[in-house]
Amino acid sequence: MFYSLKHPPECYPRPVTPKKTRWIAVLMAMLVISVILMRIFGRYIDNRHFWMFAIGTPVVVWIVSFGFRMWVWSLQDSKANGFDRCREQWILRETRKARRALQVLNTTFITAHQEDKQASVAVEMLNNHSIIISQSDWKDEKSNRLSRIPTESEDTPELVASRLLSELIVDLPVDQFPENASLAVILDVSSSLSLPAVREIWQEAWQEIGITCAVEYVDSNGPGVVSHWLDHRIKDEAMLLIVGLQVDPVVSNNTAEAAVALLLGNRLTQEAL
Repeated sequence: MFYSLKHPPECYPRPVTPKKTRWIAVLMAMLVISVILMRIFGRYIDNRHFWMFAIGTPVVVWIVSFGFRMWVWSLQDSKANGFDRCREQWILRETRKARRALQVLNTTFITAHQEDKQASVAVEMLNNHSIIISQSDWKDEKSNRLSRIPTESEDTPELVASRLLSELIVDLPVDQFPENASLAVILDVSSSLSLPAVREIWQEAWQEIGITCAVEYVDSNGPGVVSHWLDHRIKDEAMLLIVGLQVDPVVSNNTAEAAVALLLGNRLTQEAL
């Protein structure tokens, strides 16, 4: 069964505690019945043995029955306590898991808008204003609603991708990275260019900057990247760099070319920045 913090496991049903008054009443009834029976059938027994049988027998039977009942109750109670402890540990573990967070160390983005208007792009999008215009795509198909990165006539998607990635790297605080820093890079690409081709372009741009920190490339994309990182690598000292690139998408209508870099770090472990 699936559980969540909104619907945690139910507490284990607790066994009913034996009622002392009920058991004392049973003991008194057993003593009375035993004395009556001994008066009827034990007239030839002397007084010493009479009271031994009349009182001792029901007391022994009562002690054995009460002890067995308490033993069964203690087993049931121990099982409930163990289940509830596991439930509390699960809730604590899931609560801690839900509270984990990444630091946003740096963000940079490039869109098709003019440089002096880059800062207003996010505001326009948040206000639900359309910022996509109609222009030709890379295949010279006209009347498509898209925003293209400004290019020269001799530019190719490879050259544009190289220029955008280089600009993203320059805008990152790479000069503050210590030599022993570790960086995990995720390339999320939407383009006619293949992912291996974009990775090669990225590596060339990275090497030109002369950064010496260790780089690890992670094959993943989409919002699930962050969830996976929080679930499995929250104690890593490595920083996480997510690079999104959309240049010459396969389906160009209602798209916008852009490049985005998001640098994240584990809040409790990373000390590079």
